[in-house]
Amino acid sequence: MARDGAHLAALQALFVARLQVRLPGCVVNAQEAARLPGIFSLRLPPDLRAADVLEAMPELEVSLGSACSSAELAPSYVLEAMGLSFDEAGRSLRLSPGRFTSTAEAERAADSLAQAALQVRATPPRARPTA
Repeated sequence: MARDGAHLAALQALFVARLQVRLPGCVVNAQEAARLPGIFSLRLPPDLRAADVLEAMPELEVSLGSACSSAELAPSYVLEAMGLSFDEAGRSLRLSPGRFTSTAEAERAADSLAQAALQVRATPPRARPTA
């Protein structure tokens, strides 16, 4: 169990570091809070909406909301309860690598998310789908 926790923490660190190289401004929400390894909430830079990025990367399984509202396509009320603004919550994605996720898979996921975000940035705002 401890080995799984260390593996998941390492995957998160690798994912975030790799993503921040290609997409500076990403932040792990509640970085300093006690959290379960393998579940983290990532906030995108201010010019990106999580829903737009999610739509641009159908190959990754990520969520916009909290686990208890995963059927909704709305910002997480849990993040808002933690003190994030509606805008910050709307820029957040919940990710959960698993115990069998490899380093290479985490790297590919970070690259895919960065590519999708850059694609969304390159799309003129009026051409982006509305929520």
